[in-house]
Amino acid sequence: MERDDATYDADFDAELSAYLESVAGRMGVGAEGSAVEDPAAADAAGFRAPEGSLHVLEVLKCSDFELTEAVTFRGRGSDELGPFVYKEIDATTGLGTAYDLLFRAQRCGLRSPNLPRIAACSNDGKKTRVLMERLPGRTLEDYVRAAGASVELAQDAIAQVAAAVGCLHAGLGTGAPLIHRDLKPSNVMVVGGEEGIDRTFVVIDLGIARAWRPGAYSDTLKLGTRSYAPPEQFGFGQTSVRSDVYALGALLYFCLTGEDPEPGRAAEALARRPGVPPELAQVVARAMSFDPEGRYASAADLADAVRRAAAGEADDRSASNALQAKATAKKPYPQRPAAPRPSSRRGATRWLGRAWNAVVLLGTALVVIAGVYCAFIPAASSAVYPLWFRCLEFIVWLLPNAVWLGYILLDKRHLRSRFPAMGRRPLIAELARFAGVSMGSLLLLAILGMATGVL
Repeated sequence: MERDDATYDADFDAELSAYLESVAGRMGVGAEGSAVEDPAAADAAGFRAPEGSLHVLEVLKCSDFELTEAVTFRGRGSDELGPFVYKEIDATTGLGTAYDLLFRAQRCGLRSPNLPRIAACSNDGKKTRVLMERLPGRTLEDYVRAAGASVELAQDAIAQVAAAVGCLHAGLGTGAPLIHRDLKPSNVMVVGGEEGIDRTFVVIDLGIARAWRPGAYSDTLKLGTRSYAPPEQFGFGQTSVRSDVYALGALLYFCLTGEDPEPGRAAEALARRPGVPPELAQVVARAMSFDPEGRYASAADLADAVRRAAAGEADDRSASNALQAKATAKKPYPQRPAAPRPSSRRGATRWLGRAWNAVVLLGTALVVIAGVYCAFIPAASSAVYPLWFRCLEFIVWLLPNAVWLGYILLDKRHLRSRFPAMGRRPLIAELARFAGVSMGSLLLLAILGMATGVL
């Protein structure tokens, strides 16, 4: 994973050396770039630059366990060094250890163009403090939104991101695979790609990365992004190398479509998408298999499958693998047998739902009719109000609220099964929102009536 461009390394090392010299003894890093061995010394210095030398350009991320800022430093001279990305991570959560491992590996000579360069890193047991290069470019999410999705982009992005992930899976010198656990478009930077500059994809945000532990049943912390995190990451088992393979499959889907994948439906949606080779749809299906054993064994295997699929070749490394990919493409998630006969209980529930909907629709229709009748053929108690106010009260206020309440009370399970994008909100939350809006608008109507002398 050596970078051929020696000038890049020389420039960065020169900048790093100048930076370390300017804040020597104050950053938890030795003059030669080695980590300070004494935690107390690291705590005393730990990225506490000379007063007035640290300039925060913007806050990039702020959560309960992590603060990320874009900063510059002013050394002994008047020149500013940077910009850098500075992170403070709550070390008591066990997060952020990947940065220290990457920092030490880079100090020992690791050069990967697809991982960020770490300038300094210290850990005092309470906080992990990281200083790294700030990459010139934009996230893969923004890049795809601007340039569009394509097979060519997918092939290039997955090849490079898989190389970075493979480097983490190699353990960075620890022996245990390091699982990123948060691969997604906003955590991949695209550098270059314009004006003849080669396009480089860099994996960032290693905050929740963790080492794989033999014998562990599940992860201690359940973190990740739903569309890109596999099921085992949310308590169904311990994350492993194949968990990142799942996320790479989701990234592949995004690069091909420009959309976040829907877990369990990505392969089916991709198979119907024009312009996407069916071989790539099968790669996504296998990479995002519900069962980790059904996925590619490594990031390199997935990248090779993408390369072959983009060239129109089937993934035929073995007959069993091909059969598994075909089965996974058809059933990415366990599903019920085709066309099952509904049980008597299910049929009864369906008829009860239909009966309930009939009652709700009938009640709503009666309220609408009554509202129109009261507006134009009022009872004696309502006839004292002018026509314009009765229209506001019974047509403008009552009718929309009656229809809205009726929609909330409907049994919409059948609609949600056909249109998943409808989403699902708790009934109590829907009723609370309805009550707030309807009572607020009724109060406005009363204020209008009092202001005009009607009430």
